[in-house]
Amino acid sequence: MQQPIGKHIYIKERIRGKDATMVCFRCGKNSRISLKHIGNMCNGCFLKIIEKRVRKDIRTKKLIRKNDRILMINNSSKEFFVSGFLLRKIIKELPASIAIRKSKKLNIGQAIAKKYDKIIVPWSLDDETEGFLGYLFNKEKQQKFSKKTIKLLKNVSEEEIALFAKIKKFRYRQGKKSKIKKMLDMLEQRYPGYKFSLLNSIKQMGS
Repeated sequence: MQQPIGKHIYIKERIRGKDATMVCFRCGKNSRISLKHIGNMCNGCFLKIIEKRVRKDIRTKKLIRKNDRILMINNSSKEFFVSGFLLRKIIKELPASIAIRKSKKLNIGQAIAKKYDKIIVPWSLDDETEGFLGYLFNKEKQQKFSKKTIKLLKNVSEEEIALFAKIKKFRYRQGKKSKIKKMLDMLEQRYPGYKFSLLNSIKQMGS
């Protein structure tokens, strides 16, 4: 038996004939996913982890309130489909309404924005860190959003979003990766959790 990790314990005997490294660290079922910054997980536990992370962000920052009129920007990306799935699941507990506007641009005009209380854009952890590094290294202008804007997946990496979309069988448009995002992927491979550490540093700098 391996040593316990937090409140979860790997038990080789749980599934006879299979190594513990192939076992979900949360429930002990066969793992289908292996992420270096989290561990081995079954599909169900992975989905719960991502949903819990998003729920926590909404709850602690009070991003969505009762009777909010919410507009989602649909650019056909995996970020849009995963955001939409999680949002609908979460606001079942709130009397809020959702409208969808198809647009390649994430910023919308004031005339449209004023009709809504919150605007959700398809945005990932990778987008957030890319914007910061682009400004830091190349003095690129960071995309500005209105105060109504919510980046629902800002704490979820593109890798995690892609896995979520794959499990849910969402069909989405695959965009091209910038040089900065490719560099971030390389650093994440070498140093698991690098993207999350960078995001935390960005948050601390902005606080």
